[in-house]
Amino acid sequence: LGFGSFHSLLLAVILWTAPTAAIQAVQALLLTEDRFRPFALVGTIAAIGGQVVGLVLIFVVRADVAIYAWGGVGAQFVAMIVGIIVIRPSVRGLVNWPVVWRAISLGIPLAFAGLSWIVLNAADRLIIQVIQGPEQVARYQVAYIVGSVVITLLLYTHGVWAPHFATLPTNVERSALATRSRDQLYRLLIPTLLGITLAAPSVLRIVAPASFAPEPLTLVVFLVALSAFPVAAKLASGQILIVERRGKTIGALTAVAALINIALNFALVPVIGVVGAALATTLAFAALALLQRRVLPRDMPWERPPMRLILAVGLCVVVAGASILVPQTLVWNVIRLALAVACLPWFFWSFNRARRAPNAEPTGSSRNGRRAVRRNSATDDGTPL
Repeated sequence: LGFGSFHSLLLAVILWTAPTAAIQAVQALLLTEDRFRPFALVGTIAAIGGQVVGLVLIFVVRADVAIYAWGGVGAQFVAMIVGIIVIRPSVRGLVNWPVVWRAISLGIPLAFAGLSWIVLNAADRLIIQVIQGPEQVARYQVAYIVGSVVITLLLYTHGVWAPHFATLPTNVERSALATRSRDQLYRLLIPTLLGITLAAPSVLRIVAPASFAPEPLTLVVFLVALSAFPVAAKLASGQILIVERRGKTIGALTAVAALINIALNFALVPVIGVVGAALATTLAFAALALLQRRVLPRDMPWERPPMRLILAVGLCVVVAGASILVPQTLVWNVIRLALAVACLPWFFWSFNRARRAPNAEPTGSSRNGRRAVRRNSATDDGTPL
């Protein structure tokens, strides 16, 4: 795979997984309980703390990428310990065998889905490594990190909705909540995609050296950020499948999407380079969203987004894509950055709306699902059951 003699770095990455899994579980619990301060504390230690410790080790010990990675591993373990102290888990849960067995029976298929998801996310970099070398991997990774901020935000925001699906008794109600959460995430993604794409030229010049030729990487940032829309659709339908305990289906479909991603990368990377890798990943996410939608229960209604929302998303994509064609001069980059900053109030308004949405009154297509619930809750003569 081209890792050479980086055995210490590989070991650090492997050890990274254990505390990271615990941190994800801790943050999911804190998020569902609306405990934002401890959630932010654990996340800050895990993310920023690792970078700070890694940089200190580089200056104090030696300038080596493996040393930097080990700093991140240490911060992950510290964040895990802080998270455990904050949530105070019950030790009795370890011997609650019925609950443990149900978790394992659902979790093992989802673990295979998670493995396929890793392949889906990492295949592009491995293929670029083989075809074009490590320098192009570094260029792609820088742009991918900037663009994937949108997906990271999406995953955290969607966690607010997750606990509500299991409490709903009927497929009609679950469908209404799923489509409602999808639409709210779409609304959140509109200012986010615009802001990230507009700010990308300035951000890339800060985080990428001049030798990386950051100007063409703006298109990669746009494509990676654009993939958040099919990811939002995939998350909505995926919650339904999880509640239906169809973890094997999720795993199989994610594996199919990973194979699609690999095939598209081999076809596109030799032709258009790192842009092809970003395009392949976006198309693979779209394929996964479509496949999950096709396997939902047949008795489950699935409303399309409102036409106004579809038009808003389309206009957002066109404007963000067109901004890439504008020359990346100093004046235009300042204008772009100012417009990106202007998107922040819109973003925060959409973000707060998405976080409050589970307890808010449904709008748009979700009302149709709620009306369907009321119809299904009455007898033929109109008398409530």
